[in-house]
Amino acid sequence: MSKKVGYVGGFWASNIGNSFYNIGAIHILKKLYGEDNVFFIPDPPQHLWSWVKNDYKLIQNLDLDLFIFSGPCLDTGFIKTYKKTFDKLKEKNKTIAFISVSVSKKDKKEAKIVSDFINNYDIEYFMTRDEISFNLYKNLINAPVFNGLCTSMFLND
Repeated sequence: MSKKVGYVGGFWASNIGNSFYNIGAIHILKKLYGEDNVFFIPDPPQHLWSWVKNDYKLIQNLDLDLFIFSGPCLDTGFIKTYKKTFDKLKEKNKTIAFISVSVSKKDKKEAKIVSDFINNYDIEYFMTRDEISFNLYKNLINAPVFNGLCTSMFLND
């Protein structure tokens, strides 16, 4: 049975740079998991609609096996945004991975807080996009940690 993979990518309308990461990530993931097994989940900026109390929790209600997150998300804001979603994915025995992730600031204290959060879940792998992020997280994550895969470098023809 093939694994169904959801790639939670950055919202393009507010940051066109996200498209470069998303296109590359989707390309790589389709090579790894198969063309028909990877689904793009555009994730609008959480801070713009977090005040909505009756929104549909799309990510946590998708029937997928693996949820992959990317971008400069390794900060405490990520915890606030995704804790409820990650808790729901854990309840459903879903797996999470990170590809082309990075820090917003080089802060060992924040890296410890974020890694403690991440380690509460079933993490398949953790790939940073730069050496600074890798060095902060390489000994903190309870999953295989890889250095230097920036998905913006994989553009299609």
